[in-house]
Amino acid sequence: MKKFSFITLLIILLGFTVKAQYITPGNNQTFTLNDLVDLSGGVVVFEDGSYMIQNELIISATDTLKITEASIIKIATDLRPEFFGTLISNPVSGEVLITAIDTLTPGQGFKGLRFEDSPSNYFAHTRITHGGGISLIESEATFEYCTFIHNSSSSTSNVINYSNCDPIIRYCRFVENERSAIGSGANTEGSPQIYFNEFIHNTTDNSNRPQLNLGPGAADSIYIVGNYVEGFHDNVGGISINSLVGVGNTKAVVSGNTIVNNRYGYAQIGSSISSRITDNIILDNDIQNDPMLGGSGLNFYGANTTNKAIVRRNLISGNLWGITTQQVFDLDLGTTMDPGGNIFYENGNNGEIYAFYNNIAEDVSAIGNYWGTNDIAVAETYIFHQPDDGTLG
Repeated sequence: MKKFSFITLLIILLGFTVKAQYITPGNNQTFTLNDLVDLSGGVVVFEDGSYMIQNELIISATDTLKITEASIIKIATDLRPEFFGTLISNPVSGEVLITAIDTLTPGQGFKGLRFEDSPSNYFAHTRITHGGGISLIESEATFEYCTFIHNSSSSTSNVINYSNCDPIIRYCRFVENERSAIGSGANTEGSPQIYFNEFIHNTTDNSNRPQLNLGPGAADSIYIVGNYVEGFHDNVGGISINSLVGVGNTKAVVSGNTIVNNRYGYAQIGSSISSRITDNIILDNDIQNDPMLGGSGLNFYGANTTNKAIVRRNLISGNLWGITTQQVFDLDLGTTMDPGGNIFYENGNNGEIYAFYNNIAEDVSAIGNYWGTNDIAVAETYIFHQPDDGTLG
């Protein structure tokens, strides 16, 4: 009797172990959600019109999960499906919704999605909510016409967190996520292409993070083009590119964006970053209202003159400071052959106008800009530089 009980218990335990996860075979197969329902032994089930992922799911290298129909996918608390193969979420019509089984109880969202050495991932017309973020580790992915809303930081500090890869993110919406919408670590490289997205009120935990928090770039340029970045939480900045640990040689194009109502607009921090910042609207980034802690339309903080920026044809208005520089930096606001064309208007704090606060020893060429007045003498009072402090450029 005891032997039978032990064998029975062993069978039960083995059965539980088998059902606790499903790993695809890794032999170059393509699976649908219905295939996973049939094959996974209860890890994926279909109930009440939704696909439910109830236990650990791993898509192995060379395998693909392909979703071509509008679907609802609900993932259990604390689960984080992993992809060493490929995920394609691209419905012919309608939308794919990836969300938690429990979206009402705080802390009960799923842990997100993890991709490692995963090639050619593609998301279109896909909505991801109540997850812990998407982690891309040496995994290429494209996101188009997707929505990311109410995601937490339970697995990553960014809704899309990339490491040693170059994701493409365009025509997407990021709304009220707990931490930054897009970002990377300080000791990894990546050059995302971020085109024509909306970033609305992200970093809802009001931590000291921008909505886009990008680390060092890779071989290609980082592109941040045509985006709308609207802030709400008073510790949260707009866009930051930083290289603080000497990794990479970053090139960046920041063009045609509207950056409004953040703690600051754009910050470029560290070394070995070269950027072109053109044709942006940088407006009212003053919500913290503390000029000692933020409020710059553009802020350049350089470790040395390998941090460079060319700034042309931007509208910079309503910030506590128009442009600020700190430490060491190589900044070009306009030359005789290539005038700046930047417009500075009503940037200031404590009753003073500060179009440009040059707090570095290096000279800055700033020819061909409008400083908020046609009176040269008045314009001089809007610019803080060597005449105000002989140690400055």
